[in-house]
Amino acid sequence: MSWHFLERWVEKANQHSTLVGKFWITFLIVCRMVIVASVGDRVYNDEQSEFKCNTQQPGCTNVCFNSFSPISHLRFWSFQILFVATPSVMFVVYSAHKTKLKKTSSKKARISNDEDDDKSEKHVSGHPRNIQVNSRNEKSKKVSDFRDEKFKPTNPLAMKAHIPAFAQHFRWYLANVFVRLCIEVGFLVLQVLLFGFYVPEMYKCERRPCPNTVDCFISRPMEKTIFLWFMFLYSCICVALNLVEFVYLVYAYI
Repeated sequence: MSWHFLERWVEKANQHSTLVGKFWITFLIVCRMVIVASVGDRVYNDEQSEFKCNTQQPGCTNVCFNSFSPISHLRFWSFQILFVATPSVMFVVYSAHKTKLKKTSSKKARISNDEDDDKSEKHVSGHPRNIQVNSRNEKSKKVSDFRDEKFKPTNPLAMKAHIPAFAQHFRWYLANVFVRLCIEVGFLVLQVLLFGFYVPEMYKCERRPCPNTVDCFISRPMEKTIFLWFMFLYSCICVALNLVEFVYLVYAYI
């Protein structure tokens, strides 16, 4: 399975991420996409063909394999990567849309301001009352700036989070991290429920049309067990990174 298209979108999300978010993206691309795409295909390419049962009953082996492995480890992790990366891709689309709108509105405002400035310079330049008004405005601006400076948060992210133009963008990113965290936890629990923590060497099958209890043998059980633990460990790390980033963002926003 080719992951290049998804990688490009996730790398775009890296531009909007915090430091912890950048670590998460690194783990997603390097330790998940690359490993599943390169190593996983070699480990699981003979998964069904090498699943052997000691019976000649037609259909028994297929039924037993379906019972033993409702979904392949590799396909499960592929779905996990797709679902986990989806919130980040949606956030990139939202950011690109907002950036385009902002550029358009800024261009229109700049043209409008230039026209207004030209008109005002012709009519009110050098008027004594206008000079007094400007002086009062400058004084009130200095007082307002002093108050803002006095009560301004020291955390740069917290400062940005309370700027109206940035606040909505910040909330969307916070929602993106929260959804990502929930998906990571959900797939982590689902992996434990579906596969457990080891792949057995032999599986006893009692499903029809098998005539009796049939012994089935799995290919590369130890290698698949190590792979299972490896992906479980990286899922735990990704959950921890998402949790740390979410707490940091909430703390910065509050």
